Amino acid sequence: MKNIFLFIALTLGFTCSSQHKNKGIVKLRQPSAETKRSSFETYINNEYYFIKTFDVNKDGISDKIVSNKPYQGENLFIFLGDKQGKYILALETRNFSEDGGNVINDILPISGNKGFTIITSFPDRGYYEKEYHIILDNNTWLLKNIIYKTMSDISQDAVKYICDVPQNIDIQKSGWTDKIIPIPEENVRAKKCRVE
Repeated sequence: MKNIFLFIALTLGFTCSSQHKNKGIVKLRQPSAETKRSSFETYINNEYYFIKTFDVNKDGISDKIVSNKPYQGENLFIFLGDKQGKYILALETRNFSEDGGNVINDILPISGNKGFTIITSFPDRGYYEKEYHIILDNNTWLLKNIIYKTMSDISQDAVKYICDVPQNIDIQKSGWTDKIIPIPEENVRAKKCRVE
């Protein structure tokens, strides 16, 4: 009988002490995909993205532009820096890579203006380049213009067309990509574009 009481006492003691120990454990929740997506740290040393650093909003503090590498997607994130060295997501958009078409080449600052230029090119035969000029105007991100660059043909007498097409599209509104004005048609390109 003593053995049974001893067994019950020990069992209750172990059960109570193990329950008591677990009370102090705090389970940490995993950050959501949305939280990870909006955190600059997610993209550091990430093989699918490249990062450009320059002052996008001309406030004297370096900012970060994160883009998918060619053939890795079309995401583009603008993180504005603050005085504490932190980066806050200011814009999530696309890098203008096209499935089966142009792919991102580079991202450059716009001299003397708030914003940046995304350069895409056609990776296969021929010459077709696009420069997307995105500016920050009164807290609105605008696709100001696109400069299309292409050749008339592949002959020795071919000419290079440089077509600066105004856009003025708010890229934070839904459906904005449907408003993009394409390169002028070939039959009017010589009139509407610069020729080299």
